[in-house]
Amino acid sequence: MNTHFRSPSFRQRLLTALALWSVLPVAMAHPGHGGGLAEGLLHPLTGLDHLLAMITAGLLLGRHLRHPVSGVLIFVAAFGIGLILASTGSGLPGMEYALIATVPLAGLILWRVRTLPAKGLLGGLALVATLHGLAHGFEAPAMQALYWQSGAVLMVLFVTGLAAGIGHTLRDHPTWLQRTGLGVFGMGMILLGS
Repeated sequence: MNTHFRSPSFRQRLLTALALWSVLPVAMAHPGHGGGLAEGLLHPLTGLDHLLAMITAGLLLGRHLRHPVSGVLIFVAAFGIGLILASTGSGLPGMEYALIATVPLAGLILWRVRTLPAKGLLGGLALVATLHGLAHGFEAPAMQALYWQSGAVLMVLFVTGLAAGIGHTLRDHPTWLQRTGLGVFGMGMILLGS
């Protein structure tokens, strides 16, 4: 059994990463960014709810799918659809609360659910990605929107794909995924209460 996950240096790096993430602004979909590819790349990383949703989605895909790459691509495509819908002015009442609610829900699933049917997982995560795409799309700058949206899609692909790889690697270590799910659930509940 690999003891790398139990080593003090691994725990220290993990705690450092979590501490750095905790100082990100606890902003939901937020305005105030300029246009362009670089701003689009950075935008999904600046809201804790968006970041947790991408990471948890990737971990779920990696844990529950034999080949998580297709799931990551579906997630990213659904995010892109949300961006496109937002550019048409489509929106949902109470979308911010729905966005925040996806975080503890995904954390709860990662924490408690041992098996998931692939179609149910993909459908649920596609809905989550579409909601997050809508939120990001509403704040996309009118100038250089295509570049900004391309950057956002690339970052969602990178973060979700990386998390899926980690989730797939940790399939045989469900305790780590469950603890992560519990942490995401707790952080999501804090976001809901704020």
